[in-house]
Amino acid sequence: MQKKDYAQAIKEFKSAVGNSLYKSRDSALINMGLAYDATGDLDMAAQSFREALLIQPDNDSAMQNLANEYYKMGRMDEAVKYYKKVLELSPDNASAYYELGIVYFKTGKNTEAMECFQKVKDLAPGSEIAASAEKYFDLLK
Repeated sequence: MQKKDYAQAIKEFKSAVGNSLYKSRDSALINMGLAYDATGDLDMAAQSFREALLIQPDNDSAMQNLANEYYKMGRMDEAVKYYKKVLELSPDNASAYYELGIVYFKTGKNTEAMECFQKVKDLAPGSEIAASAEKYFDLLK
């Protein structure tokens, strides 16, 4: 994966997932989803993240990546659903608030977007993500 040989990475991750002795099958599925995403195959990426959630239903990384895929696919309601689930598990996750804010911004839910961007600024003051949230926040004023 680090070499950006995504086809080979996907092959290796599939091998790990298929090995019943491999203890981190959910992690292999998440990495496989990231490799699929890098190739532009959003459907297979989303499928990999969903499969990771079948193994570990409270895996916030799989949830957030699945929400990201749904956003990229234009499936905004599903993206919102999974970003909210991430925030239930990790209420201090500034990037999930930011990404949820983007979805709200894109769908015209300006009040909700402002709340998310404010939360990002509160959780990660002085960070790059907070600076980006500030720009959206200013647009919404």
